[in-house]
This record gives sequence, structure tokens and C-alpha cells, in this order.
Amino acid sequence: MSGLTAEQHKKLTESIRQWGESQDRIQAEQDHQAALAATLKDECQIGERHFKRVAKAYWADTVKKDRDDAEMQLDLFEMVRGQNVFAFAESQS
Repeated sequence: MSGLTAEQHKKLTESIRQWGESQDRIQAEQDHQAALAATLKDECQIGERHFKRVAKAYWADTVKKDRDDAEMQLDLFEMVRGQNVFAFAESQS
């Protein structure tokens, strides 16, 4: 890489400064989200993983799709309830 002009050097250092500030904001938001999840876990007994999944679905506006996927999984669980799935898998090999 060749030497930078004074203007390019100024642009580089300003960009590095802005990058660092952005990283600080990202970390602060991640800390805030973790604190929200921890509070719900402690005060409402809602698992962090479940809260995050629901919060992301509402944020991304995918609640209907996620609900449909969960219902399909529940249907599959009901289909295999009471059946020895492992015995079935062994008989197939």
C-alpha cells in the first residue's frame, strides 16, 4: 500500500473513529437486549431463548410463519407420541 495523502489519512482516521463508535453502540444494544432477557427470566420465568425467538419474530414480522412452523412441529410430535421411534429407525437399517 502506498503512502496516503494528508486528506486520505484524515479520512482513514475519521473512519476508524466512527467504526469504533459504531462498535460501542452495537455492544451497548446487545447488552441492553441481554438485560431485557435476563429480567424476564428472573421476574417472569420466561426462558431467554424463548423470549429472544418471540421478540425476533415480532421484530421481523414473521410471527405467522413461525407459529405455523411450530404447529407443524407439534403435529409431528403428536404423530409419533407413544411410538418407539428408535425401534422404527433400527428396523429400517
